[in-house]
Amino acid sequence: FFIFFGAISYPLYLIHESSMVALTIKTHQYFSFIPDMLTPIPGLALIVLLAWVIERYIEPAVKRQIKSALQRFKPTLFN
Repeated sequence: FFIFFGAISYPLYLIHESSMVALTIKTHQYFSFIPDMLTPIPGLALIVLLAWVIERYIEPAVKRQIKSALQRFKPTLFN
């Protein structure tokens, strides 16, 4: 549990604020049968899932691209 949330903490931090507010409002509008206190839960679950996808798939791909680009320019950067 702690390792999972530690791993996704940075992507979660980056996307949580605006999307959490918007998803809570939309949940309340479209699913009015859900008690008000529970309306943030579906949005939170979606945001946690998105943060996991970013951490698991997108972040490693971007790191590889940046590393590859730096390797190509390495001789010119340090000469």
